[in-house]
Amino acid sequence: MQWFYKIGTLLLLILVAFLVGQKVFLRKQKVASAANEKAGEKNTPEASVAINRDVELVAEQRRRQRRQIQGDAPDLGRFETALERTRLAGEDPLSDDESLANGPSSPVSGDAANADAISLRVGVIGATPKRQQVLTIDKLPFSPAEVRSVFREAQRRTCRMVLPDVAVRPPVPRVETGQAITIGRVPALSVGLSLAAGGGSKLTGLIRGQVREYFREHRLSIQPTVHIDNRGRAYFGTDCQAAFYALKRPGFTLQPEPLVKKSVSDFRALGVCGNQQDSALAVQQEPGDGRTLVMAFSFQRETEAATSLGLSARNVMEFLFLHLPASAGVDDLSIEVFATSDSRSTLHRIASQDGDLTSQTPTMTASIKFDSTVLMGMYPSDPVVTELRYRSAGVMAMQTVREMVAGRNGSEPQSLSEVLDSFAELSAR
Repeated sequence: MQWFYKIGTLLLLILVAFLVGQKVFLRKQKVASAANEKAGEKNTPEASVAINRDVELVAEQRRRQRRQIQGDAPDLGRFETALERTRLAGEDPLSDDESLANGPSSPVSGDAANADAISLRVGVIGATPKRQQVLTIDKLPFSPAEVRSVFREAQRRTCRMVLPDVAVRPPVPRVETGQAITIGRVPALSVGLSLAAGGGSKLTGLIRGQVREYFREHRLSIQPTVHIDNRGRAYFGTDCQAAFYALKRPGFTLQPEPLVKKSVSDFRALGVCGNQQDSALAVQQEPGDGRTLVMAFSFQRETEAATSLGLSARNVMEFLFLHLPASAGVDDLSIEVFATSDSRSTLHRIASQDGDLTSQTPTMTASIKFDSTVLMGMYPSDPVVTELRYRSAGVMAMQTVREMVAGRNGSEPQSLSEVLDSFAELSAR
């Protein structure tokens, strides 16, 4: 009897499978028949007309959207609609003498036909500002309040770090005769750090040694942007960057520590010299000259006298003048550097390094002490400058500079650029 039940069960399963398969087959046939009927309807002339009408409606909607976005370019929508109709007719939209740039329906013609090609180069055309377009500073501030105000206003012109793994000294682009071009960043001065005597007293011996080695093996290069006009004369922009690199590998930049980034953010461009006189220190010069970029930098300074009296570090600001000689051009981009000290009372002409990035003696050296540490004493913090040293090749009182610019004692007024030219010539003898 068991074999009888087994045979019956097997026959029942076969019957169920047959019925299910037949049902699926009939459903597929119905779907295929409906698809064929729909395809036959699409091939009718009435369906083709409906499709064409739908396409034209879509093109009209696009045209209206373009009008809303572009406002004054309605022809673009008609051009697009005509193009759609041409495609529907099976014709080549760019056949014979017609093209997207200068066809009969094109919204541009003549010289404007190259507008699309020109638009691809946006960011290059007009990238070199004219001298008159560069921000100028008409008067050097002297009172502490004026200096702080001007420094705050220059926050958007803070010196920026160059990205890591980039050439420290970028190549000079080829300049054609009569071409105005941006040369880019040009190394002007190098900045080094050193650990002040007793400045690492709050650090462990291991960390103190690592900090000294880090300072000794790395440099910071301050690099303003230089432009060339169509007469081959150089002038400054207000953009300034700083390249951090190792002396053993001066070709490419490195990622600096936060301490170095903070120091760079304290350098700001105030503007290039203007041409207005003032009863204080006017920086008058030939309009559109642009040979002198006025910068300022801020730091926390602590002196031995203040420390002995229990006084905390105070914020100090100094000027930095980057100056191009009158003969500066593509073939001679040497930058003269002048910096003030003693709270802007003394002007130093910095000895030229001729762009030597590997010099063991940097242009400017700041001695640093650390008042505290973080990360359980593993990382120094709160740096304070105890001394600022320059590679000075000449010194002049800023009061003398003021008198030369103002034309006092019966002398003819001079521009700041002329004063710096004379200072550089006399100190180089």
